[in-house]
Amino acid sequence: MLLEAPVPPELHLNNAREAAGKGQWPVAEFGYQNVLVGEPSHIEAIVELAGVYEAMGRYDYARGLLQRALALDDRNETLIERNIAVTRKLARSLHAEIDSLVAVGACDLAIPKLSLLLTLEPENPSLHYQKALCHYHAGRFDSALPSIETALGLCREMPYYDLRRMILERRHLQTRPAARQSWPLMRRAPWRGTSSCSSPPRSSSSCSVPP
Repeated sequence: MLLEAPVPPELHLNNAREAAGKGQWPVAEFGYQNVLVGEPSHIEAIVELAGVYEAMGRYDYARGLLQRALALDDRNETLIERNIAVTRKLARSLHAEIDSLVAVGACDLAIPKLSLLLTLEPENPSLHYQKALCHYHAGRFDSALPSIETALGLCREMPYYDLRRMILERRHLQTRPAARQSWPLMRRAPWRGTSSCSSPPRSSSSCSVPP
């Protein structure tokens, strides 16, 4: 029985480029991945696959690949600029997703995205506040406390102190049943646009500290 000869990486690369040129993103993705299976350090395939993911709106994948390419060529100015641009797109996308999730009370889905966004904006106090607030409304007071402490370390806003007080009270009373706050109450954000801290712009949470 004759074994089939392996497909040369350059053939996969050409097929992927042809598909990408036609906007056939899943086909292009498959082709570039086949190249990287055989040649994991093929920098052209890495960068072009990042472009495919960027076109598909999968900015986290695109950023990961660009950082992989930079590990191979860390002085490439074009790669550095593209990585910065994709990182900004990822941040904007995450802000929008988080706002949408929080608006409908989907805190458990918002928390992982907040964690990812915090790797990009670690000194944004409103993100730490949002994360604490999501944990608070999910009843995870031990998880909420470190986030609100971090927010207060970056910005001493009164709503942050209010949330910290409520987290500590709920931790103390955690063995007693507590009435869940209604989500309409969370749609008032008293700190939005009024912060005196010089922090990165937004995130525009629709949550507020329950009264």
